[in-house]
Amino acid sequence: MLIYLQIVKLHWFFNHGEIVPDLVRNDPGREYINSMGEMELVSLSHDTYTFADRIWAIEPLIGFNENGITLPVIDEHTHVYRQNKSLVRSFDVNQPMLEHRICWELCNGYYNLYAGNHPLDILRWCDKCSKWFHTSCCQLSKINVVTLGQPHVNRPKQPLTLHEATKSYIQGDVPFTPLDWELWQKLRFLPVQRGMHGVDYPLSFEKLVAKIRKQDDMEGCPVDVQEFLLANINLATHLKATPYKFLAIFQAWVPTDFYECPRCGCDI
Repeated sequence: MLIYLQIVKLHWFFNHGEIVPDLVRNDPGREYINSMGEMELVSLSHDTYTFADRIWAIEPLIGFNENGITLPVIDEHTHVYRQNKSLVRSFDVNQPMLEHRICWELCNGYYNLYAGNHPLDILRWCDKCSKWFHTSCCQLSKINVVTLGQPHVNRPKQPLTLHEATKSYIQGDVPFTPLDWELWQKLRFLPVQRGMHGVDYPLSFEKLVAKIRKQDDMEGCPVDVQEFLLANINLATHLKATPYKFLAIFQAWVPTDFYECPRCGCDI
């Protein structure tokens, strides 16, 4: 009796324990392997094909580009890989190398994705430069607040004080409550940050804060701030059922330090 199995394409990922850095052919590849985190995988640029008849298990895997605002909210059990980095086979099959098209785009030091509470874990985004910077590569801000750009010329006029927000709401001039306005003032000045102190994996609300800034720039305070946060928290797909858990973590986050961008001087 003939048994026909389905042919499948396999894309390969390796963890840091499966690759010996000294066997990687080029220096950028060795540096990258040494900086990989516990739950981080590296992609092999070549696919293979084989016959298969079953799936043994499904593991959450999230890809992101380290040079942009691309990392969704993940938990400590989530595997991640950098979409702009992969290994290629060399002429010696046992010595892979990092693709030459890859370059470091993150200020000057290493980008260690999982290194406990080491300061290099924490990255801040500069909107003006469109670039990440390690907080350890920056000077502390003198004004201790982020620099926001000018709002869109067509943005509705926003109250400047809580008293003005209360008066405008009572008069029907704005659709949001004074409580929503007060919460929004805290949110709009949050930094775009990747990694958090005391968390040993790259927990990041970068996409949510970017959405907050865009909303503030174009329209100002939303009608319902909590509803806006739930709609834009950007959880990894396998975490969609637990938005309130991560929203609570986000709203309890109070950054204490702000920094000067080493390139343009903006406060980040």
